[in-house]
Amino acid sequence: LFCTLYMSHSLPVANGSQTIETLRCKTDDNIIMYTVTDVPTNFFEETPFLSGSIRISVLNSCVYDNDYINMTAGDAEMLGSTVSNRSADTKATRTVIVMRVIDSRGVGPTLSKKVFANKIFGIDGDVLNLSTGYARCSGNELQFAPGVYRTATNGVMDLTLSASTEGMTAGSVENLARAAMGAISDFNQNAYDHIMFILDLNPTNFIAYAYTNGQISVFQDQWATRPSALMHELGHNLGHLHSGDDESEENGQYTDTSGMMGFSYTSDEGPKMCFNAAKSWYFGWYSSR
Repeated sequence: LFCTLYMSHSLPVANGSQTIETLRCKTDDNIIMYTVTDVPTNFFEETPFLSGSIRISVLNSCVYDNDYINMTAGDAEMLGSTVSNRSADTKATRTVIVMRVIDSRGVGPTLSKKVFANKIFGIDGDVLNLSTGYARCSGNELQFAPGVYRTATNGVMDLTLSASTEGMTAGSVENLARAAMGAISDFNQNAYDHIMFILDLNPTNFIAYAYTNGQISVFQDQWATRPSALMHELGHNLGHLHSGDDESEENGQYTDTSGMMGFSYTSDEGPKMCFNAAKSWYFGWYSSR
C-alpha cells in the first residue's frame, strides 16, 4: 500500500480537554485515510515529519479492515519527502466546496444548503463567517470563495452515502464520504482548494477536525456555522498548528486565546479576532513596518 502521511487536529469536545492529534495516511487514490499506529521510534530521524509531505509504503498484510495501519508490523518504508503540500500555496483566492453528508437512512446535517452557504460564505449577508473573517484579518489578501459544481448551491452540495452512519466514528464516515465523492463521475476533487464534509450528529466524541497542509476538513453539523471553528480548521489546512505550546490539562495548547488557532467559540458572530503575531507573520499579509 502507498499513502501520504497527514496529521489531523480535532477540536476538544469539552472545555478544559485537550485537542486530539491523529496521524493518518491518505491512499494515492484519495479514497481512504488510514489511522496510523506503532510508528517506529526512529522513523523520522533523518527526515523530520511535515504533514502532507511524506509518502510511505507498507505491507498489505498490516493494513486492517477497520482502517488502521500498523507501521512497525508493516515494515513501513519512507519513499520520499518531496510531496507538495498546501503550506507553500499562497494563492489569494481559494475555492471551497462544502458537502452535506447524508447517509442511506436520509440522516444528515440539520441545516439546509442555503443556511450553510450563508454561514460559511456570507451569501445572504451573514456578517462574520469563513470568507469575511479571513478577508478582514488579511486586509483582503486572502479570500475564500464558493466552489462551483452543477448540484452545488453557492458552494454547498449534498453527498449521499450508500450506508448508515449509525454507531460510526467521524473518521469512518469521512472515508465513506471520500469514496462517495470519488464515485461521482464528473466531480474533480482537485478542482478545489478545500473540501469540507459536514456530518450529522451521530459520530461521538467529535465536533470538528482538519488535516494540516491538507485539503479536507470535517465538521459536526452546526459547528460548520461557527466562524472561529471555520477559521481555525481551515487554518490547519493552510499549515498552522495551535497557538499554545503547553500540553498540560489546565493550560493546554488549545486553551490559548491570543488568536484563532487557539480556543474556538460557540458564538455565531464572534469573537472578532484574527491570528497572533507569529501566525500573521507566517501568512505574509503585512509589511514589515
